[in-house]
Amino acid sequence: DSAYALSILREDTTFILADVVYVETDHTTSGNTDFSITIKNVPAGVTIDGMTYNSLDGGFYTLSGNGNQTAIVNALQAINVTPISNDNTDSTNILATDLAFDIELTTYAVGGSSNSAIINFTASVLPVTDPMTLTVVNDGSTLEDTDQTFSITLDNVADCLLYTSDAADEED
Repeated sequence: DSAYALSILREDTTFILADVVYVETDHTTSGNTDFSITIKNVPAGVTIDGMTYNSLDGGFYTLSGNGNQTAIVNALQAINVTPISNDNTDSTNILATDLAFDIELTTYAVGGSSNSAIINFTASVLPVTDPMTLTVVNDGSTLEDTDQTFSITLDNVADCLLYTSDAADEED
């Protein structure tokens, strides 16, 4: 019922919920039990696959099953989470930019009683540099042994990077 403390997530990279959550059940009786996994408070833009989305109460995802601890872990292995595209944790504002949502595991006993555990999952999302576009523009053709003015632009729209340099090429 706790999240791994050293979860490393990467921007634009899907992860399996079982890779970042550890679940251990305490069965006092033998056999299988009904269970449900619910994810709430998912930030807009985060994609959850392998669960059913329900728009009630602000929206949540759910997956139900029956089995022992292995069945619960297998269910977690079927849940894929993709962080917001081109978004990562801002080192100047970690608390506001970490990926965070709530995970609830509920097990049901015969007769209607249930046990629940809630994980307030939070993890930093490391940046991944997206490919850049390199553009070189000159001022047209030039004669030999003449200065040539040109500009170089490096552009990465996904990471909001733009660098332009104007330079003159001089041969000695």
